[in-house]
Amino acid sequence: MSFIRVDREHPFCILILIDQSGTMGETWRSQTNTSSKAVEVTTQVHRIMAEFVYAAEKEGKYRDYFHMGVIGYGGTVHSLLGQEILLPISEVAHIAELAGPDKKKVLVWFYPLAEGSTPMCAAFKLAHNALQTWVNEHANCNPPFVFNITDGESTDGDPTNIAKQIMELRTKYGNALLFNCHISSLGNDEVMFPATLPAPLKPIPYAERLFNISSIIPDDLRKEAEKYEMMIPQGGRGFIFNAKPENLTKFLEIGTVINRFMVPFK
Repeated sequence: MSFIRVDREHPFCILILIDQSGTMGETWRSQTNTSSKAVEVTTQVHRIMAEFVYAAEKEGKYRDYFHMGVIGYGGTVHSLLGQEILLPISEVAHIAELAGPDKKKVLVWFYPLAEGSTPMCAAFKLAHNALQTWVNEHANCNPPFVFNITDGESTDGDPTNIAKQIMELRTKYGNALLFNCHISSLGNDEVMFPATLPAPLKPIPYAERLFNISSIIPDDLRKEAEKYEMMIPQGGRGFIFNAKPENLTKFLEIGTVINRFMVPFK
């Protein structure tokens, strides 16, 4: 897979899926974090979204180099950015709110939620439908990136088939890339970007499923990621299991790497 430069005629598409099930309300502990999984994920997704917004801004105007969407799945499955699933970055910027203390205000688009089960299949179906339309309309662009963040097993069936349908969507420059990050409050050993499924995960059916529906990170992207201290082995997949809070950032930054080396300078 090779990538082309991103511009208004060739926007980059990133779609983030967030598990909002009841267990996301559990504390996600680390040396630096004691907030819930729902709060931490929301904070980090907002941070990445803001990075795309700022990268697209010039003299108070937004260049639509990016199209972005966020789907939440728990008690319901829906876009967290309004009625549409995917929006040009100018629209994403305009629906943001400023929240927080005066000197530390940040852009926010939605609030943490933890309720219901984990309807991952339904979330993937919603994502697939939106992405199908997008690739049909943007066949000469880089393929979309999809990031799924979850703390458990799908409760509405095996997501493998619909996930593979997402991975089969393609533009002129390759297939859509699907990355999966599993987070846990248990503090178990973390697995990051493996090329093969580690032996300790083989007895865990949903770990193997998430691994199997995680795309291999293309070499161009993998080598560029090394510049940002993300060491990914050749053949490594966009898959993290038992992620620590600080490494969710590295997971999401796979998407921002394309922003950093393929967007024209301001």
